[in-house]
Amino acid sequence: MGVTLVAGLYRDSSLDAIDTALCSGITKFDAASNYGAGGAHRRLREVATRRDIDFDTLEITSKIGFTPKNGDHSLDEDTLTQSAEQIRKDLGRSLDLLYVHNPEVTLATLPSHRRLAKIRECVRVMRCLCGEGLARAWGIASWNGFGQYFDLGNWQEEEPGPAGIMVPGSVLSPRYLYEAVNACGPITDATRDSLGVTVAAPLAGGAVLSAPSENLARFLSLAHSPVPALSVVASVPGVDRIACGMSSTAHITANLQALQETAVPEKIAKLLQALAT
Repeated sequence: MGVTLVAGLYRDSSLDAIDTALCSGITKFDAASNYGAGGAHRRLREVATRRDIDFDTLEITSKIGFTPKNGDHSLDEDTLTQSAEQIRKDLGRSLDLLYVHNPEVTLATLPSHRRLAKIRECVRVMRCLCGEGLARAWGIASWNGFGQYFDLGNWQEEEPGPAGIMVPGSVLSPRYLYEAVNACGPITDATRDSLGVTVAAPLAGGAVLSAPSENLARFLSLAHSPVPALSVVASVPGVDRIACGMSSTAHITANLQALQETAVPEKIAKLLQALAT
């Protein structure tokens, strides 16, 4: 199987953006408790209903950890549970995968000797939420926590363990991609344990296209197209999904085209090594 495209609702969770994605044949969506000021899930359900789409045929992942009101972060049981229950209410169905969202935000505030206990507490909560039918499986979505505040193994002490991870990965923030090319890091660890791997923000919110260095632009031959950059990310070993914005039909078409391209392995390694060092 090739790499699958996921509609990420972080930057744009408007009715129009969701409608564009659905009309373009996108069936996988990723949101979070704080996306769209907490309204991303309701809007996704509204558009699918309006389009007479069987909502259960969509694959929906989401994340909990940030509160929609003020953006505070918490791994406390009450906060995580309330967020998961609200998502379930807004969607009217359970999630396919529920991530704990950027746990490093809270873990960074704790002394190092208390972090493992907090992770274990969080794992217990995530397992309970799945047991209560709020999600079919759970995982970890982290921007920079792997290798700094925890390793994947810290989350795998009890069963059922995580079913997937989400990490950032663009040619502007290539750390995890570079590690995977060199058969180490969280992507490699997750693949070894048969976990799904989603890479988010492959275009760094458009920064790859809007302000690349001259050398980077020449190396990728960007020409204001996401194809070369996404093909690099999609060619990294272990990556099976890419979550990115779906603001226009042209954008989606270009993204889908990118997944048909295969970057040369030597080119990937050379590029990521240069950018990661």
